[in-house]
Amino acid sequence: MLTIYSATLLCGCGFSEVTTNQEPQSITPSPPTKTSNNKMISEPEIKIEPPAPEIVLEKKPVCEVFDDFSGTQDVNWQRVNDNVMGGRSTGGFEIIDQSMVLSGSINLNGGGFTSVRAPLPKKILENFDAVTFLAKSDGRGYDLTFRDEARRNISHRAPLDLKASEAWQEVMIKFSDLAPAFFGRPIDAQSFNKDEAREIGIILNDGLGGGYELSLKEIRFCKSAG
Repeated sequence: MLTIYSATLLCGCGFSEVTTNQEPQSITPSPPTKTSNNKMISEPEIKIEPPAPEIVLEKKPVCEVFDDFSGTQDVNWQRVNDNVMGGRSTGGFEIIDQSMVLSGSINLNGGGFTSVRAPLPKKILENFDAVTFLAKSDGRGYDLTFRDEARRNISHRAPLDLKASEAWQEVMIKFSDLAPAFFGRPIDAQSFNKDEAREIGIILNDGLGGGYELSLKEIRFCKSAG
């Protein structure tokens, strides 16, 4: 009997792992494409919104009440008119509804001024650089004044710059704005030294005669912002 054997031819070929060393392809933006009517279509533009502006909060001055005319502060105000030098001006102050009201009449046949003054405790201005007033004015030229013990005839002063109005107005005067004066006249002298201040006052000697009225609701010493 003929026996047929089938054999499988095995070749000596082995299988090896196939690896590639191809560089990664860079991705480039797709070029604009054309539609059937040859119109160019571009990719939509990506808009980046700018950052929101920084919100800066306004700094407020830090203040301490010197006198609000409620009677809770121990402040000894005194009237000083031109009568001390032979003048004829009249007037003074009174406390009305927790406000100090200065009123009277200026007579130019003499000194031609009126003022109110109060002593200051030592070092009371040490932590401050300004004074703030809440006031109603007739629009005349009132000045803030400071004096020290060493130079009684020299004051340091600055205008209040209040408008004629029945409304309360707030005005701040920095100590750096004070200028030396001798009986109301500017002079060349040492700058204001807050550590030597012993007296604060309000004076009217604007060179005009006639009636006047100024109301003060509050006086504060402040550390101005910025």
